[in-house]
Amino acid sequence: MRFVAMLRSTALLLTLASGGCVSADPVGPFSEAPSLLAGKVSVAAVSDGLAIMNQTERSVFYTAYERDLSAYILWAPCVGGPNCKVLAQGETRVLAWDSVYGYLPTKPTYLVFWWNTEVGADGQVRVTNMQSVIVSR
Repeated sequence: MRFVAMLRSTALLLTLASGGCVSADPVGPFSEAPSLLAGKVSVAAVSDGLAIMNQTERSVFYTAYERDLSAYILWAPCVGGPNCKVLAQGETRVLAWDSVYGYLPTKPTYLVFWWNTEVGADGQVRVTNMQSVIVSR
């Protein structure tokens, strides 16, 4: 019973946290969600992993999860440091399948999140413009 309550609270937190996210179903070889910045971030499933293309005006941080798993995890967006995945403006990178949380060859859909950061007047780094897209293999 406690586990079910924890799953429900995690799902609620993810629902509340994703209120500003934009999702889109896969379209063509690349899946895209409208960007809050000029440009867009495109994602495609390729043989080696997820090809992520940053066509926005700023660097973006990103992460990816198997779609069903994403409903059961509690995560926080990374805002810097050596373990934080970041894609420079105009850069394309393949996130290897073994770096996608919950990847299994039998799972067909993945959820990719990306976001920007900004430094507030108080010097704290904050996440801005968080978005997501669903990608099918």
